[in-house]
Amino acid sequence: MPSEEDRADLVCRLFVYPLIALIFLAFMGVVAKDTYQFLYATRTPVAPIAPIPTEIPTQPTSVPVQWLVVGNTAGEGVYLRGNPVMAERLSSPLRDGTKLQVIGPDEDGDGQHWKHVEAPNGRQGWVPTQYVMPSSPP
Repeated sequence: MPSEEDRADLVCRLFVYPLIALIFLAFMGVVAKDTYQFLYATRTPVAPIAPIPTEIPTQPTSVPVQWLVVGNTAGEGVYLRGNPVMAERLSSPLRDGTKLQVIGPDEDGDGQHWKHVEAPNGRQGWVPTQYVMPSSPP
């Protein structure tokens, strides 16, 4: 007659171990099925995400065009200069009444206050403010 220990061993071999094996195989089947679906399932393509702009677009600000007219020269005209200094003449003098368009900020230099302008011929330079006056567009 088998001992108590032999009977317990027989029960484990006939029922417990096969039951554990079935549970293990069932679990592996679920895992394998999920793994297969994860690896080989067709995926819906996703549109690429647009990059986030790093700069915030600003609305262009319109700067009103400012016009000047040459004057106060006692008929001698004013020289257009390459920099806001008296020494750099770019052309012959611009006559009184010549319209100039302001193209940049004013500057101080060489003891004068200067306007950055463009002449009617397209030449750009500087004129002392004492020789120009506000004007309407040409």
